[in-house]
Amino acid sequence: MNMASTIIEQFRYECDGWMRLLSFFQEENIYLQKRLFEMVRGTINNTTLQQAENLQTNILEHDDIIKELHHAIAQQDRQLKHYAQNKPLDLAELMKSQNELRKQIWKEEWLFNGLQANFSGYVEGMSLGIKD
Repeated sequence: MNMASTIIEQFRYECDGWMRLLSFFQEENIYLQKRLFEMVRGTINNTTLQQAENLQTNILEHDDIIKELHHAIAQQDRQLKHYAQNKPLDLAELMKSQNELRKQIWKEEWLFNGLQANFSGYVEGMSLGIKD
């Protein structure tokens, strides 16, 4: 196997891992939305309503980001597959786009972890009756 083939194979493996990660994020987003609904259903005041709206907005923003990343990764994977079969694409350009996707995935992981932490803080505050 030559160097380009090894790189393409690794990039495709990486794309597959990202798709699994995004699927997990999608499932978590659904879970967070359900939990948020459960939390605010019985106890609404102005503070908790505003916090719930902010969390819902963040959850929806992550949904959009996840969809965009899913599309971009699928497109990258198609290009990698095409390269592996035909080799007419510029390997340097594929490497550049792979690195850009990698940065976007890292950023989304970091932001999503922050969303989960904010949600946990919201739940704790609701449970303890703490108001900001």
